[in-house]
Amino acid sequence: EDLWVANMDGTSPRRLTNDRAFDRHPLWTSNGRTVFYQSNRGGQLDLWEASAVDDRTWPITSSQTEERPNSVSLDGSILTYEQHSNTANLWSVDPAVGGGVQISADAMSDYFPATARAGTSLIFQRARAKSGEGLAFIDSQLMKGTLAGTVFSSEPEAIAPGFAPKVSPDGRRLAFLTRPPGVFNATLH
Repeated sequence: EDLWVANMDGTSPRRLTNDRAFDRHPLWTSNGRTVFYQSNRGGQLDLWEASAVDDRTWPITSSQTEERPNSVSLDGSILTYEQHSNTANLWSVDPAVGGGVQISADAMSDYFPATARAGTSLIFQRARAKSGEGLAFIDSQLMKGTLAGTVFSSEPEAIAPGFAPKVSPDGRRLAFLTRPPGVFNATLH
């Protein structure tokens, strides 16, 4: 999607952006010479600004979260925006008692915890900082942590690249999947 500007009656339309990026949520600045907008031209959905006078465009934010512009102050000194973050953390609950307890709170998302019936080891997958596949739950690192009650007794350690871990009932073996970049089928390990 490209950004366009036009007169209020729809006449004189002019394209501000013309590329393969996904541009949306335009917001005029107070001086009317530039437009803030959301774009994935830097790889993730960040805020950008485009000149309504010439063909220049430049980044405003850069982060691992999605930003969406909301409003600009009259003097143009403040831009407000929403920052959306999707993270997953591990939780534990005693079904008889209820009420969950958070186990992990890393900046990266943690998925698919697996443990043996009587074990204290917890295997899970942690999303990588920059997913090469664009799918954080597939392009993950398997982690192993030891639980002391409902918390890790020490920082979990990386054990292998992979996803969808399953621990054998006796806690001695691990089954998991990997998928090399560009390959459709997963491999069982």
